[in-house]
Amino acid sequence: MDSRLAGVLREFSGALKGVRGQLGSLEARLNALEKAKEKEIPISPFMPLGPMMAPSEKYTLDWTVIVFDVSLPANGRLPVIRTIPSGTMFWLRKITSKHDGAYQVQIFDAQSGRNLVSENRWVHVDNIAGTAQLPYMLEGHRVYQSQTQIRVDFQDLSGDPNKIEFVMHGILYIFGAGE
Repeated sequence: MDSRLAGVLREFSGALKGVRGQLGSLEARLNALEKAKEKEIPISPFMPLGPMMAPSEKYTLDWTVIVFDVSLPANGRLPVIRTIPSGTMFWLRKITSKHDGAYQVQIFDAQSGRNLVSENRWVHVDNIAGTAQLPYMLEGHRVYQSQTQIRVDFQDLSGDPNKIEFVMHGILYIFGAGE
């Protein structure tokens, strides 16, 4: 009986050390967030990646969406461009789509011509955009600077007219606000 009790106590002691270690890690993260708040440095929700940037001016954060409304003819193709507002920065977090039929996309930084999909390939909507109930969440950072033009090329695959609402959800950094 005593040896079983001793074994349980050893297991409990090991678990307690693990919890203490996790609490220490959380405390360090909280301290880093507090320091960043004092210095007005935005911290990524993925704390191990650290500060995204260190702006020299004040800013505010706001959730926003960039909407691409498209009406494609059967088997049609159409590029649509949206511009990030001046004095802001857009951090893309997720993509959703509502559409009548299948389509594919390519997403470009219009100024540089850089395709956000490797190998300049078309991507079927099911592989790049989720639904409002289950959005496609981007991993890591995809940040667009002020005045960047985002071009999305749409191509219908359904063979019928296709009404599409392609939405990029993210955080808009508004610089100069809050002064």
